[in-house]
Amino acid sequence: MTKHFCSSCGSQLFGTNSAKPDRIRIKVGSVEDTQWFEPQCNVWASSRLPSTPINAGVKDFAQMPTASAKK
Repeated sequence: MTKHFCSSCGSQLFGTNSAKPDRIRIKVGSVEDTQWFEPQCNVWASSRLPSTPINAGVKDFAQMPTASAKK
């Protein structure tokens, strides 16, 4: 996993992984206009803050799901 950071503030912006070179993981908090973003699942739901808003139509995973658990 390679993480890429803002050269001005140091915030993590996105990550790449040599095991899945066709994917880039973007930190949604770094995107100004999120209207286009539709989550496919919630990962690490077991550690979310109680005040975190939840979309009931999005599947939760207590931890990082395995390939077989995503089906």
